[in-house]
Amino acid sequence: MKNLKNLGFILTLLVLTTNCVGQSLKVRPTLNGVKGTNITLQQISDLEELELIGPDSVRIVSFRLVVSPRKGNPKMASNNGAKLSVTCSQWINQLQVGDRILFDKIMVKTPSGETKKVLTKIYDVQAGSGEDD
Repeated sequence: MKNLKNLGFILTLLVLTTNCVGQSLKVRPTLNGVKGTNITLQQISDLEELELIGPDSVRIVSFRLVVSPRKGNPKMASNNGAKLSVTCSQWINQLQVGDRILFDKIMVKTPSGETKKVLTKIYDVQAGSGEDD
């Protein structure tokens, strides 16, 4: 019985490892290289595109932007490519302290031509220096 439990654990670990290796790219989305989850109004002011930290040969095909204001209703827009659309740029320029922005459904094209989904990125808009508090 103990051997069966060990075998089950090994199989589970193998499945989890296979899923992680098979589906995840070592690519992280970022805005102007801002690390962490906080972004300041000053850092937001010159945003033009969503960037990736990872291999240069991986490029953004599309993503969805969700703006969740502290007051008011959330807004959502799809975007093709890495450059922010006019709508996304307008929404980002209207952000205020306490708002949140989320980039999800980020699709990238790999060097092999595959299209894959990468990690979601969420930022809290802060008034400070841009360091995580």
